[in-house]
Amino acid sequence: DLTAIRTFNLTITAVNDAPSISMPMNYSTIEEDNVLQFDITLSDVEGDSLTVTANSSNTTLVPLSNISLSGTGASRTITITPTANESGNTTITVIAEDPQSLTAISVFNLTVTSINDSPVISAVSSGLASSPISFTITDIDGGSVLVSASSSDASLLTSGGIHIAGTGLNTYSFTSVAGVPSVLTLTLNSVADQHGLVTITLGASISGSITDTESFTMIVGPPGAGNALSFDGTNDYINCGNGNDLDNSGSITIEAWVKPLYKNTISTIVGKKNDGTSNPGYSLFINNWNTDNRKIIFESGNDAGMTTDDSAIEFDKWQHIAVTASGSTATIYVNGVVQSASGSYNTTSNPTKDLFIGSLNSYFHFKGQVDEVRIWNIERTQAQIRTHMCKKLNGNETGLVAYYRMDHTTGLSLADLSNYGHDGSLTNMDNSDWSTSSASLGDDSVYDYVGTVISDFSASIAHADGDQFTATGDGGSYSGIHVYLVNESPNNLPSLTGLTSIDDSHYWGVFPLGTNTTYSIAYNYSDNSYVTDENILRLMSL
Repeated sequence: DLTAIRTFNLTITAVNDAPSISMPMNYSTIEEDNVLQFDITLSDVEGDSLTVTANSSNTTLVPLSNISLSGTGASRTITITPTANESGNTTITVIAEDPQSLTAISVFNLTVTSINDSPVISAVSSGLASSPISFTITDIDGGSVLVSASSSDASLLTSGGIHIAGTGLNTYSFTSVAGVPSVLTLTLNSVADQHGLVTITLGASISGSITDTESFTMIVGPPGAGNALSFDGTNDYINCGNGNDLDNSGSITIEAWVKPLYKNTISTIVGKKNDGTSNPGYSLFINNWNTDNRKIIFESGNDAGMTTDDSAIEFDKWQHIAVTASGSTATIYVNGVVQSASGSYNTTSNPTKDLFIGSLNSYFHFKGQVDEVRIWNIERTQAQIRTHMCKKLNGNETGLVAYYRMDHTTGLSLADLSNYGHDGSLTNMDNSDWSTSSASLGDDSVYDYVGTVISDFSASIAHADGDQFTATGDGGSYSGIHVYLVNESPNNLPSLTGLTSIDDSHYWGVFPLGTNTTYSIAYNYSDNSYVTDENILRLMSL
């Protein structure tokens, strides 16, 4: 056998293969407001590093920024977040590309189904039950919404005293516009002669089930200054306990409205120490003993204390007293005006000593009336003192650690409205010590302390109904003036003799500061719908 042999060389060149993508699905359905996440597997024969991207055919439903790719190598994770409250269809395309620009493409379809979202109630701040409360409910889908409101304490506020949107009921149904906040109001008519903190819970429901709630606390009490406590100057006092929040930890502010009666010794407003300047703690009192005639003293322990240089208070007259302190300085105010004072201040605390109102450790009892006692763990500014001295607090102000409105009518307990729970116990006192207060207190107030002539002192405040009240000094000697507004009917209405009706939804008060003060008033009623005939309009004095 004869053979012929021929040889040749064969070269096999490498070809760059395209990568591939393996996905567990090509179709998925999710409800709106949910996130879809799954793993994908990449492969490349050459083992090249791959770049992975994704896009959406419906960027309204799924924007490109809402597609997230994570992981390395062959294992990757894709996370898809549809736009909130959107529904519909989109095609998601995943692309894997190698360095030679060869690609693998895989697609899947995503359907997002709509659901009926829960309505959302706006946050409501704690405050005074006397003022209308505004809140919003937003239903992104629109439709019928049922609103309800309940009270935590029927002895203070019954369900019948809660009115939504002027209906006189504590439930209200309305049709919302999709995505548009609906503004509603809540008015509270508390049980007569009751006082304290109550929690209101709002609920919004669709299809018969509660889907959102909002709770907040409100202070229930009489209008304006309400009540006060009368102290006999002999053995009456209130024990508020020795909570840590009541200690002087470095900064402190004490405020009170007082109407002291004559007493030729010390009348303690607030005390949390033993008698004696060397003992730690703090006390605020009026000294009418020997040469310290009607002076205010703030003792702070370690033989330190501040005393006003001159007589600072008047007997048988309501006035606001405050002391602020921090570090080594303290300032005494009367009616928002800084008092010249001498002495020194030390920061001392006495955590074992109870806080007394109207007494210093069962000595030096106050004689007269006390109202609106406030204790803060911050040093309040003069502007803050003036802004709030004629205005009741909401109870949740920054730094407020004890707040006593003295607005009960009976009982031997005094509610702390600051949420810190330092309730007081009346000692050697009874129901007869609850008395009507004439302190200058309202729901809102404005002031003016700047002027060179009497008429410079003027303050004006408007009510939500559109009417406005202005008081301007016109006689005497002035250092300031406050005008305050009460958003309720007064406790005692004047006689209707000669009148057809009274707009008793609100009233104003004036607190002039100075000597022998008189003032003029101006009332602008042009925007108040109650006034239909100005010729028969009358202003009434309470």
